[in-house]
This record gives sequence, structure tokens and C-alpha cells, in this order.
Amino acid sequence: TYFGPVEDQQRAYTEMVDVMDEGVGKIMEALRKNGLEENTLVFFLSDNGGEKFGDNGNLNGHKGGLLEGGHRVPAIAYWKGKIQPGESSTTLISMDLLPTLLSVSGSEAPDNVDFDGIDFSPVLFGKGDLPDRKLFWRYRDQKAARNKQWKLLITENDTALYNLEEDLKEANNLYSKQQDITRNLEAKLSEWEVEMDQIKQVTR
Repeated sequence: TYFGPVEDQQRAYTEMVDVMDEGVGKIMEALRKNGLEENTLVFFLSDNGGEKFGDNGNLNGHKGGLLEGGHRVPAIAYWKGKIQPGESSTTLISMDLLPTLLSVSGSEAPDNVDFDGIDFSPVLFGKGDLPDRKLFWRYRDQKAARNKQWKLLITENDTALYNLEEDLKEANNLYSKQQDITRNLEAKLSEWEVEMDQIKQVTR
């Protein structure tokens, strides 16, 4: 949370990004200096979109919201000699990291552990895509569901459906034109919320 005049908030935000960039550089320098670059997977990602005074490019929204500018984040994977340069539009989520790291390190999870995420190493190494799946988010008075290119966004005042392949800015609400897709995602989102609420009750 940032306080004070907007100019001070922007200055603090810029300094935080600069220091983070410097820290990443030091990590990479240490890997190279100690001969570990070819034996280390480096994965960089943000935990959310930029602040309102940050820069989310052409995306709509910012940190604290479920528009793409709020929760679509940059991610970079680097492993010298093993990951080829390129880009992927595959939808990943941070909960995929643990099963992926276990996979690439040759480790196994305990038999009684089930992950919500999936191993995305085939994407990293150019060996295939991930299976289709539905993903869900909720934060304060917002919730969202994603399947392939379709994203359902429900806020306190509106319900919207977007085709992110054609409308990454989330400017064209297809809620009334794609009722079958909307109803399917609404139903799956409701099922997920019931499951999450049950888990919350158990873990209290």
C-alpha cells in the first residue's frame, strides 16, 4: 500500500522496480560466476498486474482487479541450453509452479498430495501443450472464470464475457450473445466456489 502524494507514490513504485531489476541482475551474475547457469531454471513472474500508476500496456485494469491488467502478469523462463528463445500464449497460473519444479528436478510428491496446478514443463521445452482446463479467481466483490479464450467476469455491478483472443482489452462484452458459454462458466464457477467454501470450513 502506498501513501502520500501521487508523485511520491510513483517515485516509490519506480524505485521498487529498479531495485528488483538490480536484484535479478545480481542473481544472474552469481549463477554465471559460479558455473551454475546451465544447471538452473530461472523463472520470473509478477504476483499481479501493475498499480494504477504503473504501466499495463494495452490491458484494461490494474492491481486489485480481475480485468486482465490486474491479474495477467509477465513471466520469463530461462535455462541456458534447455529452453529455446520464444513466446507462448499458453495460460499458466502460479499454482502450476510447484508440480513443474518437481518434474524438472526429477522429484516426486508424496502419494497423498494432490496439486491444483499442473506440470507445464512440456511448454517450457517445446514438447507440447497443456490440456484444456477451467481456471477461477475471486477477490473481494469480483470473481472470474477462464476456459480457453473465454473469460467470464462478475463484479458487484456487472457480468461480462470476453473473447480474449480477439479482445484482449476486454472492451466487447459478449454476455448476451454467447449465452451457452456464459451459463456453462457461471455453473462451473459456482461449483468451484462451493468447493472452496467447504475447504475453508475444514481448514479453520
